[in-house]
Amino acid sequence: MAKEAVKIHEIVKYPDPVLAKSAEPVTTFDAVLRKLVGEMFESMYAAQGIGLAAPQIGLSKRLTVIDVSLKRTRRTSWC
Repeated sequence: MAKEAVKIHEIVKYPDPVLAKSAEPVTTFDAVLRKLVGEMFESMYAAQGIGLAAPQIGLSKRLTVIDVSLKRTRRTSWC
């Protein structure tokens, strides 16, 4: 079975309104959120960043991914 391609999200820039509003809390960690976390990590790596918040990809959720490891190797699992 072929592995599904991971979506790379576009980074939202100021003055996009999503960056100024209060984000919604995350209340359920399900398969949909797990997939989003993986996409966020890959989007962060593609932008050569060390952290990414959901509003930075246009989603008003209280969700952040961070990788401050010295090695720039991608994880193969997210949780």
